[in-house]
Amino acid sequence: MNYKKLILDKLLDKYERSKHYYGDSSIQTRVLLKFNKKEFPQYELEDVEKKERVHGAVGELKRAGVVEFDWVKFEQGNILKSVWLVLTEVEKAYSLNQRKAKSEVVTETLSKFKKARDELSIHWMISFLDDSVLEIEANKKLPRSIPSDDELLKAILDTFHGLELKGEEEVLERIFSRKYLGGSKIFEKNVRSRLVKIVRDYYLKDDEVRTEDVLEEIGIIKSSVELLFIGPLKIDLNDKELDFTDFIYGSSMNSLMIKNFTLTELVIKRVLTVENKATYLDLVNKGVDKDSLVIYLGGFYSPIKRLFLEKIYDYCQNHDQEVLFYHWGDIDLGGFKIFKQLKDLIPKLQSLNMDQATLEEYRNFCDSFTDSYGKQLKKLIDQEGYQEFAEVIKYMLDEGIKLEQEAII
Repeated sequence: MNYKKLILDKLLDKYERSKHYYGDSSIQTRVLLKFNKKEFPQYELEDVEKKERVHGAVGELKRAGVVEFDWVKFEQGNILKSVWLVLTEVEKAYSLNQRKAKSEVVTETLSKFKKARDELSIHWMISFLDDSVLEIEANKKLPRSIPSDDELLKAILDTFHGLELKGEEEVLERIFSRKYLGGSKIFEKNVRSRLVKIVRDYYLKDDEVRTEDVLEEIGIIKSSVELLFIGPLKIDLNDKELDFTDFIYGSSMNSLMIKNFTLTELVIKRVLTVENKATYLDLVNKGVDKDSLVIYLGGFYSPIKRLFLEKIYDYCQNHDQEVLFYHWGDIDLGGFKIFKQLKDLIPKLQSLNMDQATLEEYRNFCDSFTDSYGKQLKKLIDQEGYQEFAEVIKYMLDEGIKLEQEAII
């Protein structure tokens, strides 16, 4: 073990958390490391060899002029008490340890963020960078969400630029990682969790959205998206007519089909989006009316699913068809938020089986929820877009219950 490096790292870590770092020269306290089990468990008095190596490391640092130290009273030369930085030689200490000064890391990161902010156009990225810049300038340190490691920081900023360059295109996660980060697993190992938190905080503004759905929303997918539906859909695809009317057990489209098809005919009275796959499959097995289009949504829609819904909705609007749009989802926090997202896209959307009567009918199949969940649920009552669920939410809060869609099958 390199005790000299370890001791300096511990001292420099303390220095970077101290008021000395922030320029308060009036502070008289030392940046000090005690040789006890809590602060330096590597100092083992029973192991003479290790103890002497620590003594040697401290002696070298003393001769280099970056630390001072003292011994335990009456144990001169035998047991170390503490070691502290020579504050006038902090820069030398960083150099000796081949470590970047915190102030240097902060300055470099600030410069990189300002540069990225000027180069990017996606609003949530800019908001994140703006907030980070303000926090760095105010506190002279990096926010917890920002890594100090150069490679990790570069990977995050490269991810931002990759998302900007790919536009609305959906890209498989490992292909995105290889293309924009230089390795197929870099995104998964170093970026994914950090990026998901940023997107939740600055774009979706929702902690409940699953990681997979968060990434789909920005066009990064684990595997090719496949949208399931059943209904009398007629399309043109690369100058070929396709008719899905007689597919009584349902059909599917992948991303490329959704991007490239043109809707040529859709004679229906209603469109129903369904949150859960089991419910969708049950509806298909029971048989769907020929004047209905049923779509398996699978949670929050991704950009490619949004495109499919837009094509359906725009067609109905442009052809003056009196089509009713419904969404059937879980009677819970996520279900309400999914409905809200859909209604922002389809203003005439109505809910189906997401009311108090349904909750009461299937009371025996309900699940309970925690107090923190209830607090989040309660916040929806007064928020725009959730007024139609006020009654059922109040009932849920009174009874402490929620209901998954599959319970109704």
